[in-house]
Amino acid sequence: CRGLREIPGVEELTLTTNGLLLPEMAEPLKAAGVDRINVSLDTLDPDKYRKITRIGSLDQVLAGIRAARDAGLTPLCSSAGSTTTRSPPWRP
Repeated sequence: CRGLREIPGVEELTLTTNGLLLPEMAEPLKAAGVDRINVSLDTLDPDKYRKITRIGSLDQVLAGIRAARDAGLTPLCSSAGSTTTRSPPWRP
């Protein structure tokens, strides 16, 4: 990431992730020059999350979002959720 920062015109570095490794990687990513994290999150329902992803847990992702925020990264969430199913509101 550090080398990317040196390219003329590069003003911000953003990484898209499923968030599972963010609890341990948020600080190193910030130190490497990443400014923002985009977390791809398909649902806020823990059971649906497990069925969709088959790995990790929703709690891990939410902990990753908190770790990103605490590391000084600006976390964003994108969703590819169904328009017929609504997940409850959440706060990391």
